[in-house]
Amino acid sequence: MTLFLALLVGCGPKPIEIEQHLDEGARTELMYELSRYLCHLPPGADHTTKFDPVHDSHYQTKANELLPWFYYPEANGKTFFLVCRIAPSIKEKYVATGGFFVRNTETGGFKEYAEVFRTWKDEKAMLRPKAEMLFQSMINGRDLSQYYTENAGTEYIEFPDSETYYDSEKRLWVSQRENLLQEMKDEAARTLKEAGDAVREARKETVLDSIPN
Repeated sequence: MTLFLALLVGCGPKPIEIEQHLDEGARTELMYELSRYLCHLPPGADHTTKFDPVHDSHYQTKANELLPWFYYPEANGKTFFLVCRIAPSIKEKYVATGGFFVRNTETGGFKEYAEVFRTWKDEKAMLRPKAEMLFQSMINGRDLSQYYTENAGTEYIEFPDSETYYDSEKRLWVSQRENLLQEMKDEAARTLKEAGDAVREARKETVLDSIPN
């Protein structure tokens, strides 16, 4: 009977609400640690300088905007997480990122870190049940590809997709179109600069023409 009850408990739903594992202080500390991976870069920073102490205040502010939803530590030291953050949108919408980390018990920080999926943006009330389903699937080792955009449209997972994957060594999402996008941004910046130069030059000529000989 004892063995039977133990098996029933083992087959029951896993406790994934982050409040079931971490108190408020620990949640705040974790969000600060994750903010450098999940939040946008501060002005003037890149992925090689974002850990510099000069950016601490930026990430402290951004960490307070993160919503920790789900968390599940395994006995082998691997911990799964799902964090929600607001996304750029006309109407208030959010995205959720699910991933895992393994702590470096000797030096601190993360010995391993990876983001497994990022959802399409949605209203918070609509996003949470989908995020919970995806999180449960992830921690149970299920295949998530059925929820990718190519198979499910824009309902569940935006990344990864056929052109975008997570590089666990760089700890960044990498796109095969990244260079093309950067070229487009550079070209737009050059166009804006040229337009600005032309406007300034026209103003100078107007001022000179208005000065009496």
